[in-house]
Amino acid sequence: HNNNDDNNDDVTQFNCSFSSIWLRHNCACEQCWEPSSKQRTVLTVDIVADNTIVDVDYNQEKQCFLLRTASGHEMHVHPQYLLDHSRDDTIISSPKVLPLTVANDTTPQETLFYNFKDIVASDSAYEPVGVGSEARYEWLKCIGEHGFAVVRNVPRDNGNAVVELANAISQPQPSIYGQTFEVEAKVDPINIAYTDVHLSLHQDIIYYESAPGLQFLHAFKFDDKVAGGESLLLDLFQAAHILREEYPHHFSTLQQFPMRFQKVHYNRAMPVHMVKMIPIIQTDHNDNIVAVNWAPPFEGSFPVEEYSIQQVEEFYTAYTLFSTLINNSVDAMVSPSSPFSSSPPPPSSSPLSSSMAPFATNDKNALTFAPSTTANTSSTSSFSSNCDVVSYRLKEGDVLTFNNRRLLHGRTSFTLNNGRRHLKGVYVNIDEFASALNYESFVRGVQPPTHLGNGQINIL
Repeated sequence: HNNNDDNNDDVTQFNCSFSSIWLRHNCACEQCWEPSSKQRTVLTVDIVADNTIVDVDYNQEKQCFLLRTASGHEMHVHPQYLLDHSRDDTIISSPKVLPLTVANDTTPQETLFYNFKDIVASDSAYEPVGVGSEARYEWLKCIGEHGFAVVRNVPRDNGNAVVELANAISQPQPSIYGQTFEVEAKVDPINIAYTDVHLSLHQDIIYYESAPGLQFLHAFKFDDKVAGGESLLLDLFQAAHILREEYPHHFSTLQQFPMRFQKVHYNRAMPVHMVKMIPIIQTDHNDNIVAVNWAPPFEGSFPVEEYSIQQVEEFYTAYTLFSTLINNSVDAMVSPSSPFSSSPPPPSSSPLSSSMAPFATNDKNALTFAPSTTANTSSTSSFSSNCDVVSYRLKEGDVLTFNNRRLLHGRTSFTLNNGRRHLKGVYVNIDEFASALNYESFVRGVQPPTHLGNGQINIL
């Protein structure tokens, strides 16, 4: 491996071993890869031929090894590709379980708020609109690292502004609620979100095979006279990490047994019957947490017919313990005398406050964190620490953008007081988000955030 193209004497040598059939499968010659689309064209039947390497050379012009096989094929393999996939301990020795970044009261304010026009503005150097701009990259990175970001000054005179923001990543992901959806208290609602009651923490439509990745909520109308209605966020991956650290056996239980998530609702224009069986916690081959599924309002029956009573009780012990962690973390923000007090927090010069303030606040800019450093002092608490919980009252023109696969979201109850609270929402596919984030990271030569909740550790 030559570290300096201008000095052939500056060479670092590594001893690496690779399977010849793996090398054949990853040949980079134009017979095996279509150069424009970068798609593999080698047939699987071709890689089972005699791949014994009979000759090795290095092509200076193509900067790759030429490996000739007994079957007559000349494989092209780049040194960096070998280094990237080497198992040599002198090259890679980092742990397989990757750390998680969680937003809290120490997170700088400027990293969580973005301006609509900066994200969607045209950049003459890139197509389509917004691709490659620094604002777009920083916004995507923030969602990737912390799970959420707030976009401000989104127009309200244009009903499609939130769609335009979503289009900075991809076209919105349609659902049973349409391409967009309106969140406003209604008579005979088809979803509890369309009421004024407290909305417990959950993920949206987790019963889909590919549940929405990002969710955007545009505060189209949010009158000052409306009391309550603050948005709540909790990092579900952080909750799973805490459970694994303090109760590994119960963590394992939630990996093993499936929960039934469902939407069975016939009394609507387009009847719905969706059911999905999936474990609450999922890990990859390196034991990284790659997905957590939590949506109590959309749970069906645990499949008791498939398990012994002992196994059922084992599941519910782990399930209720995990629920306790989530609920106690939310309770840590609440004043003991009133679960949803309307009294304001102590004055702060910053919209980011670390005070253990009640949810409702007269400061319409307040973004409040409940720190995770101290557990709930209630005797029912079984954990040494809580999860970080975010409470935020949207301003008109704000769009709360968050990762539905990683964060739980909810809402405090509210009273309209002859006012109006109207949000407009869209979803974005998780893979489209990962693609946009990975592109912006790659062109800048940086690694993207790893925990996106899409069933794997995010990699380039």
